[in-house]
Amino acid sequence: MRIDGLYNMDLVLQEIGKRIREYRIGLSITQNEFAKKVGVSLRTISNIENGSDSSFSNIIRILDGLNLITNLNVLIPEKENIILREPIERKRYKKSNKESEWVWGEDKW
Repeated sequence: MRIDGLYNMDLVLQEIGKRIREYRIGLSITQNEFAKKVGVSLRTISNIENGSDSSFSNIIRILDGLNLITNLNVLIPEKENIILREPIERKRYKKSNKESEWVWGEDKW
């Protein structure tokens, strides 16, 4: 599944967990070995691979353990590398000190 657009959060978590599992298996490492390598519990690895939510710090540890940590540069690029739009001129609303009496449109004539 390609992750783009608006998806149900559970589906995204399941897809990320599946990808993490595939990378781990590609390294020929068990969940237990991987958990020890990245410094999280076996349960955390299992939960993430099964689509459960986890803290960002655990995801960073896992990305580092999978040698994917530099992919965060694509996920969240440095500000200098972002092409920004033209700045929007912002105007402030200034209340008038004059109190004007409100009139119906037909009362103007």
